[in-house]
Amino acid sequence: MNKNSIYISIIIPTFKREIELENCLKNLLFSIEKSTIKEYEIIISDDNYQEQNELYYLQKNTSIIYLKGPQKGPAANRNFAALIAKGSWLIFLDDDCLPLDDFISSYIDLIEQNFKLIEGKTITERKRKRFDEVAPINEFGNKLWSCNFAINNELFKELGGFDENFQFSTMEDIDFKIRAEKIQPIKFNPLSIVIHPWRQRKAFKNIWVRLKSQKYFRSKHQSELSNYRIDRIKIFVGSIFYNFIELIKYKGKGWQVYFEKIIFNFLMIFN
Repeated sequence: MNKNSIYISIIIPTFKREIELENCLKNLLFSIEKSTIKEYEIIISDDNYQEQNELYYLQKNTSIIYLKGPQKGPAANRNFAALIAKGSWLIFLDDDCLPLDDFISSYIDLIEQNFKLIEGKTITERKRKRFDEVAPINEFGNKLWSCNFAINNELFKELGGFDENFQFSTMEDIDFKIRAEKIQPIKFNPLSIVIHPWRQRKAFKNIWVRLKSQKYFRSKHQSELSNYRIDRIKIFVGSIFYNFIELIKYKGKGWQVYFEKIIFNFLMIFN
């Protein structure tokens, strides 16, 4: 495969993160310039569409397509952008991620080797400081977080995209990975790196929505969760002690989330 003939569509869903998106695009465009790729498009699907933003991005780069998102969450936002993508390959990226210099070129190298599904490496900009900080870290593969992976467009269509029925984000990523790896091996690419920031999680926010998403996930993947109750009891008991050690490590910062996790894991036994 000639890398000059590869057409890639880079999909970035966004919502009220103008500054983060601007920084993401700056790094992404530099990574593209450093690569040998000739045909590409950057599709920004914004669930908080602003007309002045569309004019700004179109003037910034003619390969940027700025869309009004469907306002149904990140899964629907990604699917919406993928529907209009012209590329034979899709690269999914989050609006608050910073791609490093070789992000694009290292993906292209593996695409040339005929891999169909490739996940990149996701790291953070610093060490974790609080118990309630979260980030989709992926240093060694086997995660397929939607903030950093590439997939053949035909394979994405075959899989039917992300399941939009999940009311809480991240669960659609796990679901997509399970479905994808049943028909296609996932290749880990440690050279396509993005930096993802830590974000402070608010205790008890969306807890009922999370439980509903978990219940939907269990109904969908019942065969993979044959020992569900027993496994959830083990998780509940183990997490009390493991998370307490983690909480002490961070000197109690974020203790509200510690108690939220105990309650959540208990409710999951009966969910």
